[in-house]
Amino acid sequence: MISFIVKIITIPIVLLLAMFMSDNVEYGAMWQPFLIILLLIGSGLALEYAVLNSKTLWTSVALDLITAFIILYFISNTFEGAYVSFGGALLISVILGVCEYMLHRFLISSKNVDKAPA
Repeated sequence: MISFIVKIITIPIVLLLAMFMSDNVEYGAMWQPFLIILLLIGSGLALEYAVLNSKTLWTSVALDLITAFIILYFISNTFEGAYVSFGGALLISVILGVCEYMLHRFLISSKNVDKAPA
């Protein structure tokens, strides 16, 4: 539950700030970034459930970073009127990766990942 709350706050903030403060991230309609946000939250939660445990911190963070990049760069650019540059997708993915690293460290130290089978 903690992971979901953190993701539902951080991912929209990071994506919407990038969208409004950078020329590297543009969406043609307001539903497009919200769909991307839902995809990022869903994939992040699924990867945490499937991969994260006390021994797979870096693997989990790397998979989150790669998945975020794929969603941001490839799926976003399939939308009509949307444009996410390679550098923009990479920068947002790295920022989200840092957030995921801190979240995963917290989950591991608080022993919240031992409850979920991985």
